[in-house]
Amino acid sequence: AREVAGQRPKSEAPVGIVEALQASVANALGDPAAARSIAERVLATGTRNFVEEPAVELAAMLDALIALEDWEGIRAFLPEARRRAGELTLAGPGADRAEGLVAAAAGETEQARQLLRAAIEGFDRVSPFEAARSREKLAVIDPEGREELLAAALATYDRLGAKPHSERIRSTG
Repeated sequence: AREVAGQRPKSEAPVGIVEALQASVANALGDPAAARSIAERVLATGTRNFVEEPAVELAAMLDALIALEDWEGIRAFLPEARRRAGELTLAGPGADRAEGLVAAAAGETEQARQLLRAAIEGFDRVSPFEAARSREKLAVIDPEGREELLAAALATYDRLGAKPHSERIRSTG
């Protein structure tokens, strides 16, 4: 993936979907600081090149902030993510997941559980992979449901062929 991403020529178009996807790639490759920087650049433009372009930068920014455990950054970004959630199907449940993790970090376990459950419900409709990621997050703060949540996430990862995610769950048991 790194090799392919490195072969892409520099975009000559205005900042938009290409850069937003680059931010997503940076997250997937374990570089959330770069992802945040790229997503910030896209967000700063305040425009879309074409109306049909999904606002991928919203999900990329949320994922980067979560990976960086930048809870204040998430709090600051949530209003924009929620306001623009209609531009990207993943943004609403992604905002619920991010806000749930902020609540968990603050020790507000019940609120965190509610938000993570809302994220799972939202993602279940559109992205089994993201729903599985949310189940993993909820498993951390829900000891009674932990085994069931991890089993469901593992089954999804196995079905999707998401080997690194399956291996992570198997290794932490």
